[in-house]
Amino acid sequence: MPDPALKWGIASAGLISHDFVVALANKPDKHKVVAVAARSVDRAKEFADKHGIPNHYGSYEAMASDPAVQVRFRFFFAWSCSQFLMVLKGGLRGCGEPSP
Repeated sequence: MPDPALKWGIASAGLISHDFVVALANKPDKHKVVAVAARSVDRAKEFADKHGIPNHYGSYEAMASDPAVQVRFRFFFAWSCSQFLMVLKGGLRGCGEPSP
């Protein structure tokens, strides 16, 4: 039987993304973080290792093309219009936390 959990990709390795990943971990039957991307592959790997995320990328474009990712999360003020369009063109759903 396929895993029914929604597969998330996190496009940032900062504090808000950390908090979001921790919150998702409370519902593992409904949510699974399968990838993280950051501007630095080392930072993405560090974040992935800390949270048990199987895939990490040093660019947002690489994660956007990962077929395992169903939804991509990024804190809005850091998410450019071009990045959002890239996600939509790739057939992914995109969402983010609205900036204050």
